[in-house]
Amino acid sequence: MTHHELEHWLADLERCPAAAVENPLLLQRYQQDPAFFTTLCLRQRWQLLAGLHITLLDYTSASYSPMGLEAERLPLPVRQLTIPLAQLIDALTVADFALDQVAWDEELALQLSEPEQAACDQVLAAPQSVALLHTLLSRGLAFLANCDLSKDSQI
Repeated sequence: MTHHELEHWLADLERCPAAAVENPLLLQRYQQDPAFFTTLCLRQRWQLLAGLHITLLDYTSASYSPMGLEAERLPLPVRQLTIPLAQLIDALTVADFALDQVAWDEELALQLSEPEQAACDQVLAAPQSVALLHTLLSRGLAFLANCDLSKDSQI
């Protein structure tokens, strides 16, 4: 991937994460380096996860989901709360992927203090969350690499 192609792909990721996932440059980059996403900033990794989630919804059924975001829960550092990752992806999308702008009160249907909200914001960059994000991106990209997303192949 050339520098210009990378800039174009990153612009796609910013504008529409699903379009970036469907761009053939993503698979090209993945084939060159399956852990390429570790070079992305944290915000871009969350965007990539959202794009994978949206793109791979077509492969989700009652018994199988390649991303498994519905079953994955992120533990929050307040009141022993957790949030489903699918819900967190939606909240991040609404917050335009500003990791410190998630409306935790609304997502959790609770009134949180400012320190509790700040603690929830910080969990998105915590080592455990980054490790989970890495696992999910690896899983989603591996699944995507075995899919045929070309328009010609759709029935």
